[in-house]
Parts: sequence; structure tokens; C-alpha cells
Amino acid sequence: MVDYNSNLLILNIVLWVLMLIWYLKKYKHFGAGGLLISAFIFYSVCSYPIFFDTEWNYFFKDLKLFPLLLHVVLIVISFIPIFKWDGMKVNEIKVHNYSFIKLVCWFFVICTIMRVGDLTTIYSGIMEMMAGGGADVYNETMSESLHNSGNRGISNVFSIFSNLLYGICTLFFFFLLMKKERNKFLIWLLVISFIISILIPIAISQRGPALNRALLFLGTYFIMKDYLPKKITKIVSVSFITIGVLLLVPILYITFARFEDRGALNSLCYYFGEQNIYFNNYALDNNGIRYGDRVFPMFKEILGYENVPADFWERRFKYPHLKINDEVFIGYVGDLFLDFGPIIASLIIIIYSWFCVSKLKIKNGVLYLYQLLPINILMHICLFGGLFLFPYADTGNLEIIMYILMYLALKYFRI
Repeated sequence: MVDYNSNLLILNIVLWVLMLIWYLKKYKHFGAGGLLISAFIFYSVCSYPIFFDTEWNYFFKDLKLFPLLLHVVLIVISFIPIFKWDGMKVNEIKVHNYSFIKLVCWFFVICTIMRVGDLTTIYSGIMEMMAGGGADVYNETMSESLHNSGNRGISNVFSIFSNLLYGICTLFFFFLLMKKERNKFLIWLLVISFIISILIPIAISQRGPALNRALLFLGTYFIMKDYLPKKITKIVSVSFITIGVLLLVPILYITFARFEDRGALNSLCYYFGEQNIYFNNYALDNNGIRYGDRVFPMFKEILGYENVPADFWERRFKYPHLKINDEVFIGYVGDLFLDFGPIIASLIIIIYSWFCVSKLKIKNGVLYLYQLLPINILMHICLFGGLFLFPYADTGNLEIIMYILMYLALKYFRI
């Protein structure tokens, strides 16, 4: 079976490489779709060494061909709206009320700065983590999370609005950069706010939320980059490389601190490649499903369901019989499978992909900014969710609601 497993892992890599070759031949440039395919090539490559690593593979089972092909097909279906966007030629991206866009950005900036309070807390947390206390900081964070499990109270209202508006304001930020007349002060405050949002989880030794924000920003840039002035794209590209290198340092420190006993390099491969293997092993047979308790818990509560877990601790206590839960990464497709089963999950993916495609309609060369909100969500789901889990789960349901409200406000109320 070693050769068979190895062949399937190689097949996964080859399929994504062939997809990238097809994409580059068809679209003649490296856009948002190219970024997604390249990310999945990287994820598939990382899957190979960890499958045979005895330090990390104790939950892995022999691989099968059908789950591998199903996984790739559903991911590609998710990509269809992104591919359509890459092939579109838009003369102008417009809004009905430019002042409203700036007002939302100002509100996000104020909330992000106010959520921090004392910037020294971020600095001291990062310094403690990089001094070798990353594991202690992480364990303390998880211990506090367990202690507060089930607590639905609001501790920092500014933090809530900052998180809810991060993705929307990322899109608005690049829209503002498209304009010839720019409020440079607002733009720089937005940049500072984005950096703060990434540094906060790093200060408590959490890689996932930091990468979540960084990948959301990167994905949105690739959606908008073809419509930015060349001077701006050069500045943004250099900034990405610089910030990426700076972010890599604390992320590596966190990894070394938390997994030094099992090898930091292989732990990184596990971090980026486990989802392909867990999907193959468990997505179609996990000894039950979670009935939407991770992906859409708040919507279940709105519909009147009882006994809905308030957080991942309560969810794990509720479903002890599952073979795996959210303690491992299975990707956004796998997360939907664990919640709803393969049929309903596949329908959700197909329907949302169709919905996004239906919103990408141009009239006289004009596209309105609100039409990109569903695409922005999809890009985030595919890029970050392809690595981890569905990114709008649990309290992230509030972000979905915020996106819906913003879409309705920009389209129907024209504010």
C-alpha cells in the first residue's frame, strides 16, 4: 500500500500542476485563480512527506482514489466564479455613494485602534513569545478559552466591529487605491489597522488567525490588482514581500516553540498539508455529522434550534463519537462534509458557486463594488479555507451577516 498511497499523493500534485498549466494557457496572466491553484499545489506538496512521517501520521489511514478526485472536483467548482472574474474586462468599478465607503473605513480604523488600548500589550506578547515562551503563551490562551467556554458575553465591542469589517474594508481599501484622488491619511490608517489585526493573534502565539487575516488581504489584492495603477501594484508587491518576511519570523518562532520535540520543518508541512489526507480518510466516513453546529451555529439559533454549541469546546464535548473534529484541519470542503454529509455539502458548494457567477454581470463596461462582495467571501473561503477550515464558522457567522447587510445597503439603498 505504500506505493499506492505514494502514487495517489503524487497524482494530487500532478492534477493541480496540470490545472495551473491550463489556467496560464487560457488566461495568459497570473490572477486570483492562479494564486488559488498555486496555493493548492503547495498544500498538496506538503501532504506528501507527512503521510510517511511516523511523528505525525498516527491518525492517517490508507488513501483512496474516489475521495481524492471528489475533493479536487468540488474545489475546482468553487473556483469557477474566480476564473470568470479573471477572464472579465471591466472598464470601471463604481459605487453609488463614495462617501459611505470612506465612512465605513473610518469606523473600522477607529474600532481597530480602540480595541488595542495599550500597544505595549502586543509588543510584550510578541517579545515573550520570541524569547522562547511561545508554547506557554499558547497554552495560557487555550486555558483561558476553556475557562470561558460557553460565555456569550461581550468583552470588547470595538474588537467585534473591527473583526466584522476587516474583510469588507480590505476590499474597500483597494477600491480607494484605484481612485486618482486619494485620502492618503485614511489609507495609511487602514494599513496600520490591517497590521494591528494581524499582530494581535501573533502576540498570543496563534498562527491561524494571523494567517487568516494575511491571506484574506492577499486574496483581495489579487482580485483587485488588475484595476490598480501600476505604481500602486509595485508598492503593494514590495510591501507584501517585506511584511511576509517579517510575519514569517514570529510564525516560525511559534512553530519551533510548540513543536520542537517533533521537528519544526515537518510540523510546517503538517500544518499546510494535513487537510488533503484528513479529507481522504474521514470526509466520507466520520462516524456521524455535526448538523451544522460548526459552519452555521448562529443561523441555527436564529431558526430556533436548541443545544447549539457556543464554541469549539462545547462542540467537541457534544460530539465525542466523531473520529475527527475541528482539532485538525480538513479544509472548507471537508468542514462542510463533517457538518452536513457529502450530498448537502456538495449542493452548498455548487449553489454558492452558481450564485457568485450570477452576480458577475457587466452593464456598459461597468461593475458595481457590491458585486465583488460575494467573490471576496469566496476567495477567502478557498484560499484560507483550503488550508484550514471554513473561515466563517462559529462567531464568523456574524461576518456573513455583515457581508449580506453591506451588499443590500450598497445595492438596494444605494448608500
